Amino acid sequence: MRSAVVVILTTINSHQGVQLAKRLAHKHDCPYVVMQRCGQSRFRQLMAAIDQRDGEIRQNASNMKNQ
Repeated sequence: MRSAVVVILTTINSHQGVQLAKRLAHKHDCPYVVMQRCGQSRFRQLMAAIDQRDGEIRQNASNMKNQ
């Protein structure tokens, strides 16, 4: 996998462009988020949420192995 998540911005992409990006992300089993726009602070929040989610997934997997 080349990316943890695909960020699709709607303000700079056409409707067909957004639909294509969604289809490709789904085809390659890559999670995506659709946003109207994304500034620096919002992008930081998004990355922090992804890191937190990945940490929780790793912790749950580790707990399952230890049971």
